[in-house]
Amino acid sequence: MNSYGDDAVVSNAESYSPSKIIAMKRGVAYSFPNRAGGVTLTIQGMGNSASTYMSAYRQLDYWDTTSYYGDGTGDVYVTVTGFDGIVNLRDVDLIPQKYIRNNLPLYQGGNDNTSEHSAPFYARPRRAYYTVRQNGNYRDLIFVGYSSYAEGGAVPRTVAEIAVGPAASWMTTGATYYSYDDIRYYSDPNYINLAGTYYNYYMFLPLRSKSNITADKYNGFLASKGYGTNSVLWDSGQYFIDAQNTYGVNAVMIFAQACLEAAYGTSYFAKQRYNLFGWNAVDSDPNRASYYSSVAQSINEQMGIQLRNGYLSSRNTFSYYGGFFGNKGSGLSVKYASTPYYGISIAAIAYSFDKYASGNDGYLIDYGSTTIGRITGENTNIYLSPTSNTILYNSSYASGYNKYHFVSILGETSGYYKIQSTNHVVNGQSMYTAGNSSLVAYDWNASVGYVNSAYVNLIPTEPLTKSLSKGTWITDSVGTWYRHHDGTYTRSDWEMIEGKWYYFDARGYRKTGFLTLGTRTFYLDETTGIMQIGFAKVNGKLYYFNAYGDMLKDWFQVGTDWYWANTDGTLKTGWQDYAGRKYYMDETTGIMKKGWVFTNGHYQYLDTFGIQQYGWLEEGTSKYYLDPDGNMHIGLATIDGNKYFFNKSGRMQIGWFMDGADWYWANDDGTLKTGWQTYGERKYYLDENGKMQKGWVDSNGYRQYLDKDGVQQFNWVFLDGVYYYLGTDGNMKTGWLKYGDFYYYLEASGAMSKGGWKLVYGAWFYIDNFGHMLTGWQRINNYWYYL
Repeated sequence: MNSYGDDAVVSNAESYSPSKIIAMKRGVAYSFPNRAGGVTLTIQGMGNSASTYMSAYRQLDYWDTTSYYGDGTGDVYVTVTGFDGIVNLRDVDLIPQKYIRNNLPLYQGGNDNTSEHSAPFYARPRRAYYTVRQNGNYRDLIFVGYSSYAEGGAVPRTVAEIAVGPAASWMTTGATYYSYDDIRYYSDPNYINLAGTYYNYYMFLPLRSKSNITADKYNGFLASKGYGTNSVLWDSGQYFIDAQNTYGVNAVMIFAQACLEAAYGTSYFAKQRYNLFGWNAVDSDPNRASYYSSVAQSINEQMGIQLRNGYLSSRNTFSYYGGFFGNKGSGLSVKYASTPYYGISIAAIAYSFDKYASGNDGYLIDYGSTTIGRITGENTNIYLSPTSNTILYNSSYASGYNKYHFVSILGETSGYYKIQSTNHVVNGQSMYTAGNSSLVAYDWNASVGYVNSAYVNLIPTEPLTKSLSKGTWITDSVGTWYRHHDGTYTRSDWEMIEGKWYYFDARGYRKTGFLTLGTRTFYLDETTGIMQIGFAKVNGKLYYFNAYGDMLKDWFQVGTDWYWANTDGTLKTGWQDYAGRKYYMDETTGIMKKGWVFTNGHYQYLDTFGIQQYGWLEEGTSKYYLDPDGNMHIGLATIDGNKYFFNKSGRMQIGWFMDGADWYWANDDGTLKTGWQTYGERKYYLDENGKMQKGWVDSNGYRQYLDKDGVQQFNWVFLDGVYYYLGTDGNMKTGWLKYGDFYYYLEASGAMSKGGWKLVYGAWFYIDNFGHMLTGWQRINNYWYYL
């Protein structure tokens, strides 16, 4: 497979996935545990006893299909936000990077063995990424994550688009980064070009640390998010701080957890049970959520019992993966919640609270206040003192699993770092508290340990600089620049001024027009230099710039509308070919059209994905036919040897219908009736094109006559002063006819002879004015004849 390039895939008909893909060179996987009848997917560690779990419709980074058993099952090597492991091929959908890169839809899901028995869904997959945005006084690192689920070929919803912390200085504003472990950041989705490493302070902050944010800030933060006394977290700030000081867990981080778990204190379980942390609300049965008597009890037990026993005790080999929220690679997130974005979501709330508490002035209160160290060695021991052989605990987690282990650094002495112990330390020993359902206080002073500094790397936190006060625009002979209050000016960077974004070149002058930075292109108004957002017409051509000013290329969606831009960003208009299919983009707006359009003098039809349709089309109760060029047919058409008729609106006709002055009769399937047809007790004749005939017709070797309503006539008919005889079978008669007591002679034209002598086959006959052939002695014109 590798020799076929980055877009190579292997498929097998036995695959449970509707795409049938069982291996690929590049791409991601999305979880679908429904095929096993479950609501969560288990990921088993590679060569160790560690495991984690995740919810459905979430991304896994794909590395390889290590085995395939021929029946749709196999082993897939993946990473889930830092956790490397194996999943059953049956329980995931493999999404080649080609589909993400080219905005192509494909089917996922299906073979659902849960009670839902959901059908496969058709979606345009996306993958998670990071970007950097300037947000007021802060350069935020933004995480964007997606669900895999959507219908009708739509783009799945974002499950996260959150500012998770201050961006690193090496990160470029507006750039896109990809990370499989939230530490190593790459500039490409294939994880080839490493851009840099970054440790999110709030994600990896050990919970055995103290927040410096005061209790009076909690209500204000809730209010800034739109919550008030409707939240059970209102007036809870002091509860969190008191619990922090007593039970040894960071107040702000646990407050952020409560905000996430309890919808900022407004969830049903928060209001009805004071359950702020989702305790016992398991995925398979959320109603098992525990009851608490008060907000304070819920907070105290979370810090003093629940986390202490399950997640902050190194002796709990099932759930202990580090005393920080982290991600699926290490931290509480490994076992606490099924969402792979649990730790980063809590980090985002903590970061938002930190910004609020500092007045959004460009500084942060908690950020960087704790020195974080990462233990690098495997099974590294934490000792009671630098000179003691007493081991309090070591850095390993589950058997054979030694992922990232972060600690709070308190100081350094004799080649050892003094750290805040994850475990309680009582009387010089690490206290084993599992099974103790009582609140146990944490002694901040006694609960310390020491680790050899050779096995610890300190995690840097870059200092934040406060934005400068309002300045003045100055225009000189070269251009326009912005002087800050202290005389400085921005160079080679973006700056927000009075809510608008501007870019200044290396000399500090405001840029205008198109601006390309790396792989991204922006447009700065030619007059004002303001970065454009949304649609912009430049030199008669239409472009679109997203909320961050990035000029979009290729396919993109705005609201419910799709657009397609050229490589230079200009929106495509008119008919366009893409992957063998035709689309029509509005000539004025560039919107991808759906439904009926009128172009080139004809109507065409585009389905819900914008793809031009051909052949038969059903819309409601109406049927249409689109010719090989996709044009709606009007009038008579021969299709697969059958005749049909489509009215001026293109609708296929059935039953009796008129076109102008002509009548037609179509079967229920639209095929036109031809030849003799009986309707009621009357007979009609429709020609080879289905048109109902009137007057004389020739069929079956005879002539027949149809009146003005198309009804076949029988026996005698009087037309234009002439009698004809059609008999009981409707066929026009000629020659001698005995009718009643008389003989009549019908000419070759069918006209009845009358009033004179008639030579027939060498013999003379006399026909009176009533058409009767006379016999016997007859006086004609004063002469007697014997007939």
